Amino acid sequence: MKLKFSAAILGLAFAISANATQLFTNTGFETGSLSGWTTTNTGDGDFYADDGFTTPDNGEPTVGPYAGAWYAVSDEFDPGRHALTQTITLPTNIATLNFSAQMFVNDQSGSAGFGELAVWAAGVNTATTAPILYVGRTDTPVTGGAPNPYVATGSSLLSDLGSLLIEGDTYQFGVLEVDSTGIVNVGVDNMNLAYTLNSTTPEPGMLFPTAILAAGMLIFRARRKARAQV
Repeated sequence: MKLKFSAAILGLAFAISANATQLFTNTGFETGSLSGWTTTNTGDGDFYADDGFTTPDNGEPTVGPYAGAWYAVSDEFDPGRHALTQTITLPTNIATLNFSAQMFVNDQSGSAGFGELAVWAAGVNTATTAPILYVGRTDTPVTGGAPNPYVATGSSLLSDLGSLLIEGDTYQFGVLEVDSTGIVNVGVDNMNLAYTLNSTTPEPGMLFPTAILAAGMLIFRARRKARAQV
C-alpha cells in the first residue's frame, strides 16, 4: 500500500509540473468569432474571423485555416495598422513561457508592410504604440497571385523575464499588421501563450488537495479490502 501511495503521488506531481497551461482563450477561433480577443485599428479595415479562402474586404485569396474550420485574418482598403490582442497577467515562478502561432503574410504589392507577433504594455493603444517586444516579424510578397502558406512563428520568452517582462505584471499579447502603401493580409491560427512553473515550488492549490484526495481513496480501498478478507 505504501508503494502504491508513493507512486500515485509521484505520478500526480509529475503530471502537474509537466503540463503547460494555456493563457490564451479561443486560440484557434473555432467559436466562429474573435471572442476573447480585442482589435485595435488605424485607418479602415480590421482583423476578422474567417472560415473561407478569401479575405472579407478585398476578396484576396488565402490558404484558409491552418487547423479546424476558422482562423483570423486582417484586411483593409487603405493603409493602416491593425492589432489583435488579449490582455494577460503573467504568473510567477515561471519555468517556461512560449509565445507562438501559425501565421501567413500576404503582401500584395511586395513591400507594403509586415506582420508580427508582439507584446505591448497594458492599457496602451496597440495600433499606435510600438510593442515592447517583437516575436517574429515577417514580410512575404505574394508571387504570381498564389497565397503564402502558414509559417510557425514565435519563440520562448523566458530570456525576456526580468528585463522586458516582469512576472505578475499584465501585458497585451497578440499580432500586429502594418500596411503602409498597399494591401497586406496577415492570417493567424493556433495562437499559443503557454507556461509551466518551476517544480521546486508547485502550486499548493493544485497539488495538495488532489494528493490528499488520492491518498484518502487509496486508504479507503485498502481498509475495505482488509475487512472483506476477515
